[in-house]
Amino acid sequence: MLQPQKSFFFREHEEPFSVTTLALGILILLLAGMRIIRNFNEVVDISFDDEVKYMRYGLDLFHQIKNDWGPTYNIWYKFLSFFEQRPIELYLLNYKLVIILLAISIFSFLYSYGISFAVSFWISFCLLISNTNVLTYPRISHVVVCFFLGIMVLNKLFIRSGAKRYILICFALFIGAFARPELMLAFLIFVAYTGYQLWKQYKISEWLLFSLPFLGIMLFIFLLFKLPANTYMGRDRLYGVFCQHYTVKYIYTNKADYSIFIDWIAFSKQQFPGCNTFTDIVLHYPMVVLKGMIANVKIFMLVIFTAISDILFPKLLYYKKSLEIASFLLVFPILALGLFSKNRRSAIWQQLKEKKELFFSLLVFALPGFASSMVFFPRPHYLLFLLIPVILLLAIFLDNIMPSKKIKLWVMMVLALLFVQRTPGIEKFSTPHIISGVCPNQSYKTFIRELNKRTDQPHVIFSNIHNLSMMTDKNFTDFGAEEDYTSDKPFSQHIQEQKIDHILVTEFLLQDRRLKKDSSWLQLMANPEAFGFRKKMLFKDCPTYLLYKE
Repeated sequence: MLQPQKSFFFREHEEPFSVTTLALGILILLLAGMRIIRNFNEVVDISFDDEVKYMRYGLDLFHQIKNDWGPTYNIWYKFLSFFEQRPIELYLLNYKLVIILLAISIFSFLYSYGISFAVSFWISFCLLISNTNVLTYPRISHVVVCFFLGIMVLNKLFIRSGAKRYILICFALFIGAFARPELMLAFLIFVAYTGYQLWKQYKISEWLLFSLPFLGIMLFIFLLFKLPANTYMGRDRLYGVFCQHYTVKYIYTNKADYSIFIDWIAFSKQQFPGCNTFTDIVLHYPMVVLKGMIANVKIFMLVIFTAISDILFPKLLYYKKSLEIASFLLVFPILALGLFSKNRRSAIWQQLKEKKELFFSLLVFALPGFASSMVFFPRPHYLLFLLIPVILLLAIFLDNIMPSKKIKLWVMMVLALLFVQRTPGIEKFSTPHIISGVCPNQSYKTFIRELNKRTDQPHVIFSNIHNLSMMTDKNFTDFGAEEDYTSDKPFSQHIQEQKIDHILVTEFLLQDRRLKKDSSWLQLMANPEAFGFRKKMLFKDCPTYLLYKE
């Protein structure tokens, strides 16, 4: 039996650790995860934008290196491509894997750090079937969280020296920063903390030799990818993130007739004239930024409460709404009453003090996600980092007010297996990704497979969908409505100059105000044959169709 070390995040009265118990818990979660994904490829469609870009750069990693699009996440995709190279199937493979891996990572983390099997499994299982896990997009934050928690588990179970543990956490944050650039802040904070602890407590001989391989890997990554991404579409990255979310909030607040994907650039120039960076906006429009942060606080509280309640009471665990409400009304008073016990309050407080360094590490990890939520928008994939210390806090609380440690392990295993039978399939979740202008019966997988039937000669496709060509097997390139199209010349001229031979026509694209004013575009829509295009309907009862040249 593997025993946890008695230093750095350890308390002597923790539940005894068992490798067998850990393995059985992982196996049961794996079985539950397999039930979720059993019909995955038939139900889940492709969602474009960032995730597709990560995937393509991963596939092409040995041919081109992109330092501005999560290069360490690209490496993860490259690893998966050794098992599946077809873009659609690779995209779905990653999606399925991280659904299961996140739950397994949370379970391994909680159980390794002394949380009882019952509480560790319950939280992990609920997270497995939660919308927070299944529907959060893009998936890059899932992989970063899994990697970080994996390092934390490694620290707990195998590393004796506290100095080495500090170094491994620094390494994990550095690798994570090249997937999520905001984590560079967490890395710098923890490097400073680690340097102080090493100088204060440890001899150089205790950590220098151990650190050399990790320093070598970090140096190699730095030389290969330079600094984490700081640009987006040729603009300051923070500027792009702020302006996009500002446009979204403006559209919903004012019910404005704008498209986030097309109009955000022009709209941002109108709202923040003369500003080219986020720093410019902060300096010239501080009240706008402040008002946005205040609005974000309200949304943040709602989103974080929804995520926590989803972890405690996942909706899909109940077949009837009445059962969900009854469980909610029953459990919360029990949890509240638990706090009236002085002994339990003391036990909770004692664990919090004993795990203060652990919480510090998790809070540093969560800080960039929290900052991004406050400044830009509390998107779920930002909050995923923050949920880790919240989950640990919740686990400690439950562990001290529930009689979980008094229940026989074999009873818990049987109950866990029964929960597997209640695991919903992916079809029980709401549509994973709803994209504006997409019909309910439309499948982007169908469309991509249609494009893959084309010849190997170069093709150029015009659409409002980001990175559409990156999902194809053939020689397609994009001419995007957002990034490339300009209204300073007729669309017919764009066709000639860019050699556009495919156009994906959606309701969303037809709403583009620039195209509505373009007579050549209107003529093309009315009579595509006059421009050498043929029309192919791909979906029943759906206005989306493909224009193509033979």
